[in-house]
Amino acid sequence: MHARVLASHNQTGSPKFYKLFNDFIKLFVGSGNGCDVGYLVGNPTEVTNAYRAFVHCIETEVTEVAQ
Repeated sequence: MHARVLASHNQTGSPKFYKLFNDFIKLFVGSGNGCDVGYLVGNPTEVTNAYRAFVHCIETEVTEVAQ
């Protein structure tokens, strides 16, 4: 999702979009042994919550660019 928006000439992400992605990555890398591979399984963790916040922001924080 993040890479698609970065590479797109037709879409742009808001500052909130990029902040939520960065928050997710920081938590992901800082969890477990360098990554919380089970963040989508079992009880929600901080990583799970950060991921969900990022995914849910896509509808409102990614916009089409007029060409």
